[in-house]
This record gives sequence, C-alpha cells and structure tokens, in this order.
Amino acid sequence: MDKVIVSFCIAAFRRYHELNELIQEILAVKSDKIEVIVCDNRSSDGSVEKLEKIADDRLKLYVNEKNFGSLLNIHEALDKGRGKYLFYVNDRDNVDNFKIEKLIEILECLDKKNVAFAKCVPYQNGVENHHIFEKGKESLIEFSCAIEHPTGYIFKREIWHKIKNRRIFFEKQKYGDYAVTLICAIMARYYRGALIYGDVCDLDRQRIDFSVVKSRYYENRKDKRLWYTPEVIYRELRIGQEFLKKLKVQEDIRNEILIARYTAYLSWCVTHYKNIIADPVCTTHYDLYPSQNFIPVFLKSMVNGFKLWSKTNLWLLTENGKLCEILNRVTKEEYMKYFRELGVR
Repeated sequence: MDKVIVSFCIAAFRRYHELNELIQEILAVKSDKIEVIVCDNRSSDGSVEKLEKIADDRLKLYVNEKNFGSLLNIHEALDKGRGKYLFYVNDRDNVDNFKIEKLIEILECLDKKNVAFAKCVPYQNGVENHHIFEKGKESLIEFSCAIEHPTGYIFKREIWHKIKNRRIFFEKQKYGDYAVTLICAIMARYYRGALIYGDVCDLDRQRIDFSVVKSRYYENRKDKRLWYTPEVIYRELRIGQEFLKKLKVQEDIRNEILIARYTAYLSWCVTHYKNIIADPVCTTHYDLYPSQNFIPVFLKSMVNGFKLWSKTNLWLLTENGKLCEILNRVTKEEYMKYFRELGVR
C-alpha cells in the first residue's frame, strides 16, 4: 500500500448508476498509485451486490453496520482510505480520469512540501498548477469554517488520523453541516494547505437523472431550509466563529475570516439566489418549484440579504462595533453590484 498516493473515498447510498459511472471513470487510469474506497450506507438498490462483480483489486467496498446518515458516512469513507492522501467525492459527482495522473504528480509534490490538506477548484480545462498557503493565518483565512461542497477536498492520511476527535464533527449537529472545513481549520494552525487548480471534479455536471433520487438528507431536516437560505448561512457563520474561538485563533484573524465568509454568503443569498432557484436540477432534487418570474425572485433575494445582514449585525453589535461598520460597507457594495447586474441605475 506504500505505492498508493491517493485514495478516492466515496460515501454512497442508493445511486448505483452514478456511482458505477464514477468508479469506472477512476479505474480507467491504469496506475497502482490510486485506489477507490466505497463506503455504502446500507443501500437497498442492489448497489453492493453489483459492485462486488467489478474485478479490480484497487476497488475496496465497505458496508456500514447501519445507515449513519450522509454526513457521518463522509467521515467513514475518508477514514477507510489507505493512500498517502484521501480525496473525497460524493457518489453523484464526477472525477475526470484525464486529470488523475497530473493530480498524482501534484500530490507527490505537495507531500514533499509538508502540505496536509488541499482543495480542487475549477480552472480552465486542465490541471496545470497549484498554490500553497502557509500554516496559520494564510491557510485559516482561505480554508477554515466555510460552507463548501465536500467533493474535491483532500487530506493527508497521516495528519487526518492525528485528529483524535474528528468523528464527532460529522455526527453532532451542533458542529454544522460542513465538517470538512472544520478539519481544515484544525490542520491549518500547524500545516500548510493548497489549492489545486483544475476541474478534477466536475461539480457542474448536469445530471438530470440524479434528481430522480430525492435528497434524504433534506427530507430528514426538521427545518426544511436549504443551504443557501439566510438562516442556515447565519447558523454556519456562528458555528465557525465559535469553533475558531475554541481553537484559540487570534481575534484579528477570526474577524478577517468572518468578513470573508459573510461577503461570500451574502452574495449567495442575494446575487446567486436567482440562479439557484431557477436551476431545474437543484430544485427538482430538493422538491422545490423552480421560478424564473423576476419580481418574486428579486423580492426574495432582497429579503434574504436583509435577514442575513440583520442577524449578523445584531450578533456583532454588542461584541464589535468596528466589525459592524465593515460589514455594513460590504453589504452596501454587494447590493450595488446586484443592482448593476440587473441594469438598475
């Protein structure tokens, strides 16, 4: 197993066709430097039986003793990888096999430079380069406590296993829904992180077929609010800041992270909301009704932004007035950008 550079770790549940396509894509690369780990969450669609017929020693198939839920299954999949680096991918996402050899090359380079974690980001059409962020402030601001899709996150196995309590972040709701970036926050204090530029993971793949399988995660949520609603975003903002305090991250760094996250989240709430609500793949998957009518979407965008701004301001008002001023300036700039995009003068 010393030869394995990257374990592609997949948390799976009742998506055999998408999962099989993903596995075949990765195994098409004839290299002993990769392995595929599938952690099945007690599927009832025959996935396990069908996958057992794949004759490739690089595929390792595990079945949980019970259905742990989607978030904890991410941890279980990563925990079973045996390569130098653990690469997470959802069962409905994709990995481009033409980019894997270059990815291995980059990971071998990152290993020599003591990089503990990384994230793949879309960049033109190829995997051309990467950027390393120094431990401490740089890596914390770039990676920690963000609302991020888990596919494309990579952890050095040796460092992953040094985090003794990592499982709890995936099983306790009080730690939010984006545990991979909490792990990044822990690692960032002592190790370098990196961005790998290249669309190794095709997150924009428009699989109409995946929407047929409704999100059981969404069905089990009590509040029925989606990831882009201001309530969910505000909750994650608070969880992230409280978590960074527990890690004893300096206040000035926490403040920089807060403003960076708030800026991105406000943009999602306001600017991107109109695109998300009109996306038939996303909305069908979550059992919503797509709307492209300008007026209700515009009004909802404004309400979303106001909710996030007011909640965040009230929270910070007694703690840090200067931070409120910066936050208000950011809010104004984001709204001006939105109106410019709409052609409103």
